Formats: sequence, structure tokens, C-alpha cells
Amino acid sequence: MNQIKLPLKVLAVALMSQLVISNPAYSETFHPKANELELLWKVVDHDIGENIFLGSLTITNNGTETLSDKDWSLYFSSVRPPASVLPSDNIDGINARKQMLDQNVLLKNADDAASGDYFVLEPVAGFKPILPGESREIMITAQYWQMLKNDSPSGFHIAYNGQAPHAISVDVMMDPSDPKQTRQSINDNMPVQTAQLRFTENNAEKSQVSVQHQVVPQLQAAELKDGAFLTLLGWTASIKAPESLHNEALYLQSSLKDLMKGDFPINATEPNMAGVINLTINPLLDTDADGVADKEGYRLDIDPFNGITIEGKDASGVFYGIQTLRQLIPNDVYQSSVSANKMQHAVLPAMTALDAPRFEYRGMMLDVARNFQSKETIFKLIDLLAYYKINKFEMNVANDEGWRLEIPGLPELTEFGAKRGYDLSETKMLHTFMGSSNEFNTGDGIEGKPKNIIEANNGVKPDFQGFEIAQQNFLGKGWGYYTTEDFKDILKYAADRHIDVILEYDFPAHARAAIKAMEYRYNKYKETDLVEANRYRLIDPLDKSEYYTPQFYTDNIVNPSLDGTYAFLEKVISETKAMYDAVPSAEITRLHGGGDELPHLGPNEWWAKSPAIQQNPETAGKTDAELFDYFFMRWVSIINQNGFKMASWGDVLTHNGTGNVDYGELYLYSGITCGGGVMNIKPMSLLTKVMMWCYRMRPTCTLI
Repeated sequence: MNQIKLPLKVLAVALMSQLVISNPAYSETFHPKANELELLWKVVDHDIGENIFLGSLTITNNGTETLSDKDWSLYFSSVRPPASVLPSDNIDGINARKQMLDQNVLLKNADDAASGDYFVLEPVAGFKPILPGESREIMITAQYWQMLKNDSPSGFHIAYNGQAPHAISVDVMMDPSDPKQTRQSINDNMPVQTAQLRFTENNAEKSQVSVQHQVVPQLQAAELKDGAFLTLLGWTASIKAPESLHNEALYLQSSLKDLMKGDFPINATEPNMAGVINLTINPLLDTDADGVADKEGYRLDIDPFNGITIEGKDASGVFYGIQTLRQLIPNDVYQSSVSANKMQHAVLPAMTALDAPRFEYRGMMLDVARNFQSKETIFKLIDLLAYYKINKFEMNVANDEGWRLEIPGLPELTEFGAKRGYDLSETKMLHTFMGSSNEFNTGDGIEGKPKNIIEANNGVKPDFQGFEIAQQNFLGKGWGYYTTEDFKDILKYAADRHIDVILEYDFPAHARAAIKAMEYRYNKYKETDLVEANRYRLIDPLDKSEYYTPQFYTDNIVNPSLDGTYAFLEKVISETKAMYDAVPSAEITRLHGGGDELPHLGPNEWWAKSPAIQQNPETAGKTDAELFDYFFMRWVSIINQNGFKMASWGDVLTHNGTGNVDYGELYLYSGITCGGGVMNIKPMSLLTKVMMWCYRMRPTCTLI
């Protein structure tokens, strides 16, 4: 008999095979370690159809074990979902599912609810194992388009044999010279930005601009004093201000000390006149000579002999005059301030400026529900907004992907709704969204993630002057929330800088984090106190209505027939008001109630199959549009009764309701985009007082 000498590794595998046969406890398939796999995502072709494109995912096995034909699941998020998850009757979905099966894989929603941007790729019968050293390219048809690398799939993690998943790094490739990869459609003729094109576009000779145009926003009027200047000396400069402007004086003092050497005392006993910065209020200040005092207006005078005077119509005007003064300080002073050698003086042009805001509302919105930001980051952003005289700061603290503000009495909102991770049944946290969970930290059920941002960026420290691959490799805070004390700190910090904070709680749609958190609460109480379990419940568990939102959710709309819905909203808003009331300087202005992006696939899809709707006499027999009106009227009332004015998205007037109900006064934020012509708002706008801010309207659009 011939004897065959087996290598030790093969012999070990053979022995293990015997163990597998003899002991079911060892019947696991062996695979390469997660860190031995490489992933590469590429955009291939945008010309394959309308609102779809072709991409590819290449899996490279650098390990010593084979990636087998079974027992593995590759999870990821994508804001451009695979077409294979489209409804069963959608032709693009049908073709995409066939495309996947032709490659012997399935690509489907990962979570039990099949809701959101979380997907899983798995092998099926016929999949050819990927041997050590081999690569496999899997073609994937995805929805919409991908013009940017950070729109590519992200947050990859692989699970073997149903065990805890481990992170896998992904890289992204796009060829800017290939129009099929870079254009949105065959009708997209915009040139791709390259280094050469940017150099050409920005190589024009810099023109000299007047001092009026050197300040942002542009000054209403400014006049230089014949080339004269004032040298502000740090060791002799001081601030003079009445008690009513003490906060503004402290702010100016802190700002100057950050930039220059010096103490800049307030109300010094023996000031140097040329170094005094005098803050005053003149309630009659008229900056444009129209005979009417200008709210938030100011006059800034810089004189070589008499120092600096900032005269405001009110405290806000003085504060904005301080910002103009800060912008006039030369760049070299700012540059040296971050080194160990701060400058001792700043040379300022002698001038007089008159200025007042041209817009009452000057705002910015930050979405912390989807990507959480720390309180310290919020402070930095507020400082930047103040520098440019922004006076409104909206924070989206509640959306499908997270709930970010502690609400006393509803701890589940943050215990559950402020966390994302590997939890397919969502019993302890929301499932992963947008490729982020608990960033580089533990606790989210995903093991082996990068330890820090440099490791996530393939060993290179990111400078964020463009795309960084760390963005696809778990960078981003899916966990986190603000305590009530944190939020009070934010309110005060903003108020000290004359900025009103506006919160957004988005309802009735975009409510998934709240819905899932209240289901978590329901499950906590259902065995011991059914009344308490249902007190704040937001959905009808027997509702069979089907919908698919623009963000791919199937379960993110609260039910308008339930008492729990309105008890929840009243609880949230009353506790929110209490936080504002606890900060005397924080002004209660408006609260953004959402009202946007209920899907429109057909009539009566949102609540049509909810038994609770028909069992409630106030909602029975109503259409979706009528139910929206019913909900929104009550939502507006809750907000108004707590002292806030109602802000909403433009969808409220354009297509959600019947158009026959007066919602009262609305502050409308509209994302209307058109290529030209006229945008018609429903007749409801004739009944509702509308204050509209169009943040994405092209100049050729007209509202009627």
C-alpha cells in the first residue's frame, strides 16, 4: 500500500474533520479572521438606468483559511441602498435580486424589521469559496447615484456561524476621468473637479476690496479715515461698559485675551484713552438714516486718539459690533495666537462703520440625531456662529437614527434611543445606521473595530480637507445624548452670544428612535403594569399598513389615534420648556415640529390598516390626509400651549394634509428645489400665516 505523507496543516484539518463528524458541538465552518479580509468598493456605471447605478464590492482573502460557501454574513450601511431590497413588484428590484442570485449571494435588509440603511450580504447554494490569496468581485446595483466617496457603503462587519461580528476595513475607488463613474446621469454635464481645474478657477488675480466688503456679512456702510490707524496695545488697552453690557464686556475681554498678550481690564480706574474700547447703548440708533431705529444695529468708530467706540441700538447690536472689531484684527494676530508667542498689539484701520442685520432670522441647523456631537463641539460651533452674527441655532435632537436629549420621566429615550449597534432585533439599542455605532468604543456588539481615528484611516492622520477613508470605517458617534444640565449649559452659552436655540422634534414621521424606545419601555412594564406600559406607546401593534420612506424606513410614523402619542408629545414638550425656564437668559421662541417626508407611494398607506384608527371615533373613517391634519392640529396646540411658536418643514403645506385646515401661525422651513418656473403651494397657505425660509431654492424659482 502506498503511503502518503500529509503536511502537518492538512493532517490537522483531517483530524478536525473527524472531530466534526464525531461531535456536533464542533460542527463550525472555519474562515479567515476579519482583519485578514480586505474590501474595496468601486462605482462602475451610472448609465444603466434611471435612479440606479452599478457598483462592485471586491472581497480579498489574505488569510490562511478559505472564506467558505456558507455560515458568514457581511453587514454594512449604505445611504445608497442596494436595489435588491426594493419592493417585490419593482422592476429594478426584480433585476437586482436576479443579479445577486446569478452570483450565488443574497443582499437584503439586515435587521428583523427590514427598515433603514442596514444590509447584509450572504452566500447561497452554489457560491464558490474564496481561497487564500484570491479576490472576488461582486457586482451590485444600487439606488440613486453616488457622486461622492462618502456616499459609499460603510461600517462593514462580518459574523461567522452566528457569532458576534468583527469589523472589516473598506477602501473606496472612483476614477475622476471616467464619466460613467462621475456623472449622475447621461444628462449630467458638470465638469468633475480636479486639482488643475480648481487651480485654474482660483488663479485669478486677487482684487483689492473696500473695508465694507472685508467683513462678513458685508457692512451696511463703512468709511476709512484717510489712511490713519490705531495700534491697540495689549498692555494698555481696557474696556469701558455699563452694567447692562457686563456680559458683552466679559465676552470682548475673553476674546482679546485669547488673541493677544494683555489683561484688558473692565472699567479701569485710570485708562489710556487711545486704548479704551467703549461699549454703549443708544436706543435711537438709526444706521440707515430712514428715521427708524434699527434693531440689532450698531456704530463702530476706531479713532487713533480716542480709542474704539461700539454703540449699539441694543445689547445685540453691541455684540455684533464686537464681532466686526474681531474680524478687523489682522490675520497675523490670529496666527500667532495659537503659538507660544502671542502678539502684544494689533493694528486697526481708523474708520467708522454703520451696520444692522438685513434679515431678522439668520440661522444654521445641526443634525445631532444622526451624528452626535459633544457639548464641547457645540460650544465651538456656537462661537463660530457668533463670529458671523448668526442669531438662530437649530438642533435636530430627535430623528429616526437617534434621540439625543434627556427627558425626565422617559429614561428609555436615551437608555435605548441614544445607542446604535449590532442588535438585529433591537431589544437593547437601535440597529446600526449610516455606518456608525459607538465609534471606536466597545458596547455596541461589534468587535475588532479600529482603536482610533488614525487606525480607521489606514494609519494616516486625517486632516479632513477632503474625503478620508475613516469616514467609512466607523468614524462617527452613533451613541450619545445631552443631559438636562448639558442642554441648559448649551442654552446659556448660546444666549450669552445672542443666539436662540431652536430644537427639532420631528413628528409624525422620522420618529423611529422614539417609537422603538417606547416599545422598549412597553416591554419593560407589560408584565407588571399594562397601563404604564401603554401610557406613552406610539404605535398600534396590529397595524398592517405598509410604506417605504425616502430614508428606507417601514416603521417610523407614530399613530394619530392613540392617547399615548399625545401624552408622549406633551411630556416631551413640557419637560423641554422646563429646561428653557431654568435658564433666565434663554428665550423661548419657536420649536420645530417636523411634519416632513411621509412617503407617497399611493393613497391611504400610512395608517389605513390600523385597527386603532377605526376604533377611535375621532379618527375612524378618515383618509391619510385627514388623519395628518388631525394629528398636526393637536401637535401645533401642544407646542403653542407650552409657549413655543410652531416651525415645520414645507411638506406640511405642499402635500401631507388636505389643504383645507388652518394650522395657525407656522414658521416654515422649505427645501424646495426647482430648475425654474413657478412652485405652487396649496391653498392652505392662504389660511395659514407662513414665515418661509427656502434653504435650497434656485434663483429661477418663484413661490405663489
